[in-house]
Amino acid sequence: MDKAALRSAIREYEGTDPGDFALGRLAGDGSDRRYWRARYAAGGETRSLVVMDLVGVKNIVKSEEVTLYHPDDGELPFLNIHRYLTRLGVPVPKVHLFNRDEGFLLLEDLGDDLLLHAVTRDPRAPRTALPPRR
Repeated sequence: MDKAALRSAIREYEGTDPGDFALGRLAGDGSDRRYWRARYAAGGETRSLVVMDLVGVKNIVKSEEVTLYHPDDGELPFLNIHRYLTRLGVPVPKVHLFNRDEGFLLLEDLGDDLLLHAVTRDPRAPRTALPPRR
């Protein structure tokens, strides 16, 4: 992943230069995608985003999401499914930016808690009320 392109994307999202930022690899990558946590300073505080790295993916529009829909417009299936789940009111991480040319997305960082752990802690809790654990 091109760090200069990532810095530019974070600057575009935040509206300010993030300066130095740290990238940490996240476990549990999905297939041939890689996930990173970008930590940086903005607005006087430390912030973070998850970066979905598609570099090295041969054809990003033929990803592993199970779908019968294969758009001719070249849309990333992840974004199509994300839009569908959002419209249904499913709490999914926000997509802040998609840089097709550089092959990455900036996603909302919901922390390290796994959905499995959140559900097993209190299976009766409404899913939208579960706070992210940092």
